[in-house]
Amino acid sequence: MASDEMFELTGDKGMGGRGLTQDEVYGNIFVYNFAGHDTMAITMNRALYLLAANPEVQEWSREEIHAVVIYDDTQSKYQEYYPKLNRCLAVLKLKDTPARNSSALKPLIAIAKSTGAEPQPLTLNGKTIIIPSNTRVIPNINAMHSHPRYWGSDALIWRPNRWVLSKKSDSETRIQEEHLPNKSTPEEEFPFSPQKGTYVPWSEGARACPGKKFGQVEFVATMVSVFRKHRVEVVPEKGESIEEARKTAEKSVWDSEIVLLLQMKKPELVGVKWVEVE
Repeated sequence: MASDEMFELTGDKGMGGRGLTQDEVYGNIFVYNFAGHDTMAITMNRALYLLAANPEVQEWSREEIHAVVIYDDTQSKYQEYYPKLNRCLAVLKLKDTPARNSSALKPLIAIAKSTGAEPQPLTLNGKTIIIPSNTRVIPNINAMHSHPRYWGSDALIWRPNRWVLSKKSDSETRIQEEHLPNKSTPEEEFPFSPQKGTYVPWSEGARACPGKKFGQVEFVATMVSVFRKHRVEVVPEKGESIEEARKTAEKSVWDSEIVLLLQMKKPELVGVKWVEVE
């Protein structure tokens, strides 16, 4: 049961807020779990296949886990650990598209908006365009998440380390040009913050997904839990080399379709296994 203190904390008394009722808190918790369950499960599924197909990214993530997390702790230390697990969070951000595949890695869901009851102005290249009232607007997120202007010449390559910068770099807003592994150590790193409006998988602004942070923490916690003592590997079919199996695994991620949400068409074509490591 949620405590009385929890309900009191939901109200911003400095702003005259009334707080949330118990039913409202429970309702929000239900939506978090119901609406976020499949999206995070699908994202984790795709991430595990990609990590199996790209062992160098997996080891890069495991290096951070071992550098940050103290395993003999009796309790998890969210405030201490989570802000330092930038590489694990970078794996979550599956915005990238494989260069060898012409179809974009689509977002899990479309973000449909409306102008509402009044016409809305849109400034584009110095000109103002008026969009009529009650017009549905669906941003082209695929194009935005792979535009070279914002993501560099390798925008179509899955490269999680683009999301991690080093304190030694010349600019805090520069995307790393180095390919994995990073030359920096986890202690020297901090997350890359993209230009506003260029990365919106959770939407943006006042009506952004309220479960964004919940999902991010859930993903990072799962990464730490499963990779602290294990790694995931592809299982080649008979007559298939390990490299061929990795390519098949990655291809199966990009071969996705929208049913209710985005999902891989034929995940059963690729076998993976968990291997315990020291």
